[in-house]
Amino acid sequence: MAVCTHKSSRAGGPFFYAAYFRAACLLLVVVACLAFSPVSFAADAPLAVTSYKMAGDATKMRIVMNFDREPDVKWFLLRGP
Repeated sequence: MAVCTHKSSRAGGPFFYAAYFRAACLLLVVVACLAFSPVSFAADAPLAVTSYKMAGDATKMRIVMNFDREPDVKWFLLRGP
């Protein structure tokens, strides 16, 4: 059984173009992921403590920590712990 193709069409037909379409879609997804990724990766790096001091007695304690940059502090108060 012979397969007839039109003179202007390429061998493989729609499957050949589907492979190009899939490759173009994959490239588009990769470019979109790179474009919308976070800009500064340095902000995601963990804080480093440069110095640490602790002083106190049996009833009170004071802790002082110095960081390499300003920390982004998120805290909340408990009403009745």
